[in-house]
Amino acid sequence: MSGRLPTLSSPNWESIIGGAPPELHGITSNGYLRHMVEFEPVCQDRDGKFPTIFGVLRQQQPHSRIAIFHDWRGFADLVERRAPHRRSRKRHAARPLGAAVNRYAEDRGDPY
Repeated sequence: MSGRLPTLSSPNWESIIGGAPPELHGITSNGYLRHMVEFEPVCQDRDGKFPTIFGVLRQQQPHSRIAIFHDWRGFADLVERRAPHRRSRKRHAARPLGAAVNRYAEDRGDPY
């Protein structure tokens, strides 16, 4: 890499959920995952993706309930397919938060 981090969504989100810079996870641009990856990540899951916090949690706690609520369409391409038991994309920033709060209340059985 040139020493500058790209100011693009995919590399930055992958750095957040993967805990590593683009030099390690290999994603340097936006787009469908195969086109985002400029070079091989230093470690990969069985699907060839750099591990994220969601995949690590699924591996270490197989029965955990993992739900991902997001606004940006490309976010789902960054997460391991088998990691979450639920994915939900809602357009506009407040909608994913509302969906997550509702799901949490449903899972707990709490009327809020």
